Amino acid sequence: MVDKNDTGERDGAANEESPSSGGGKKKLLGMVSGAVFLIGTSVAVGVLAFPDEEKKTESKEAVAVAEPKVVVFAPIPQILVNLADGGGIRLLQATMTLELETKDAAVAMARFTEILPKVQDRLIKILSSMSSTDVDGGTSKEFVQTRIKDHLNLGVVREEDFEVTDVFFTEFVIQ
Repeated sequence: MVDKNDTGERDGAANEESPSSGGGKKKLLGMVSGAVFLIGTSVAVGVLAFPDEEKKTESKEAVAVAEPKVVVFAPIPQILVNLADGGGIRLLQATMTLELETKDAAVAMARFTEILPKVQDRLIKILSSMSSTDVDGGTSKEFVQTRIKDHLNLGVVREEDFEVTDVFFTEFVIQ
């Protein structure tokens, strides 16, 4: 009978070791995951470090064909709007100049002159939708400039041969 107890203890010890064999599975899974990660990283580095020669020649040709961009400044006449304040009547008077990036300055300025009423209308809508707290302060003006640039590029000048790259306020009065 003593032999049976010894066997039982050995079986129990074997059962206790089976969870550690699960740990072996975890180690194997970790090693496989690591190997997959290393292979993927190696492939990505190889692709980025050694691009196809075909792609190199295409990109060189594209650079050679691309025309240099020029910057022109388009002044906007003075705009006077009521701000969207709930309390009292607040006015904003602003004069600005738009920086345009284009391939042909003469064509861009001619086209900008044609669409100037649309640009002014969009500017009035943008500025009159803001409250005095939206436009008052240094960082607020930067927000307004970014908003104007984004709205004009996505709206009025979307299909033109130029892009608004910056907005400069030459006059900005809140009353």
